[in-house]
Amino acid sequence: MPKGGRQPGAGRPKGTTNKPKITDYMTQEEIEEKINKFLLQCDEKPDLMKFLMEQIFGKARQPIDGDFNGNFIIKWKK
Repeated sequence: MPKGGRQPGAGRPKGTTNKPKITDYMTQEEIEEKINKFLLQCDEKPDLMKFLMEQIFGKARQPIDGDFNGNFIIKWKK
Protein backbone atom coordinates (compact mmCIF):
# COMPACT_ATOMS: atom_id res chain seq x y z
CA MET A 1 0.00 0.00 0.00
CA PRO A 2 1.54 3.35 -1.04
CA LYS A 3 2.27 5.94 1.59
CA GLY A 4 1.33 9.61 1.29
CA GLY A 5 3.73 12.38 0.42
CA ARG A 6 6.36 12.78 -2.22
CA GLN A 7 7.24 9.73 -4.26
CA PRO A 8 10.55 9.52 -6.13
CA GLY A 9 10.07 9.35 -9.88
CA ALA A 10 6.39 10.29 -9.73
CA GLY A 11 4.80 13.01 -11.83
CA ARG A 12 5.58 14.58 -15.16
CA PRO A 13 9.27 14.52 -16.07
CA LYS A 14 10.98 17.91 -16.11
CA GLY A 15 11.33 19.48 -19.51
CA THR A 16 8.29 17.85 -21.08
CA THR A 17 6.06 20.43 -22.67
CA ASN A 18 3.84 18.22 -24.77
CA LYS A 19 0.30 19.43 -24.22
CA PRO A 20 -2.60 17.97 -26.18
CA LYS A 21 -3.69 20.17 -29.07
CA ILE A 22 -6.85 20.10 -31.14
CA THR A 23 -4.72 19.39 -34.21
CA ASP A 24 -3.68 16.08 -32.64
CA TYR A 25 -7.27 14.84 -32.86
CA MET A 26 -8.86 16.64 -35.82
CA THR A 27 -7.95 17.49 -39.40
CA GLN A 28 -7.71 21.11 -40.57
CA GLU A 29 -11.00 20.73 -42.47
CA GLU A 30 -12.81 19.45 -39.37
CA ILE A 31 -11.44 22.34 -37.30
CA GLU A 32 -12.56 24.92 -39.87
CA GLU A 33 -16.01 23.33 -40.05
CA LYS A 34 -16.41 23.47 -36.25
CA ILE A 35 -15.22 27.09 -36.12
CA ASN A 36 -17.68 28.12 -38.84
CA LYS A 37 -20.57 26.48 -36.96
CA PHE A 38 -19.37 28.17 -33.79
CA LEU A 39 -19.22 31.60 -35.45
CA LEU A 40 -22.78 31.25 -36.76
CA GLN A 41 -24.00 30.77 -33.17
CA CYS A 42 -22.08 33.80 -31.86
CA ASP A 43 -24.78 36.24 -33.03
CA GLU A 44 -27.30 34.62 -30.68
CA LYS A 45 -24.83 33.97 -27.85
CA PRO A 46 -22.10 36.67 -27.57
CA ASP A 47 -20.33 34.73 -24.79
CA LEU A 48 -19.36 32.14 -27.39
CA MET A 49 -17.26 34.72 -29.26
CA LYS A 50 -15.50 35.64 -26.03
CA PHE A 51 -14.79 31.96 -25.36
CA LEU A 52 -13.46 31.42 -28.88
CA MET A 53 -11.15 34.44 -28.69
CA GLU A 54 -9.84 33.33 -25.27
CA GLN A 55 -9.07 29.88 -26.68
CA ILE A 56 -7.19 31.35 -29.63
CA PHE A 57 -5.41 34.33 -28.06
CA GLY A 58 -5.53 33.57 -24.32
CA LYS A 59 -7.42 35.47 -21.64
CA ALA A 60 -7.07 39.23 -21.41
CA ARG A 61 -4.91 40.64 -18.63
CA GLN A 62 -6.81 41.86 -15.60
CA PRO A 63 -5.38 45.18 -14.39
CA ILE A 64 -5.21 45.94 -10.67
CA ASP A 65 -5.89 49.54 -9.60
CA GLY A 66 -4.99 51.15 -6.32
CA ASP A 67 -2.39 53.10 -4.44
CA PHE A 68 0.58 50.88 -3.89
CA ASN A 69 1.54 52.23 -0.48
CA GLY A 70 0.22 49.13 1.22
CA ASN A 71 -3.47 49.59 0.31
CA PHE A 72 -5.24 47.97 -2.62
CA ILE A 73 -8.68 48.72 -4.04
CA ILE A 74 -10.34 45.74 -5.69
CA LYS A 75 -13.30 46.51 -7.95
CA TRP A 76 -15.60 43.82 -9.33
CA LYS A 77 -17.33 44.58 -12.60
CA LYS A 78 -20.43 42.73 -13.68
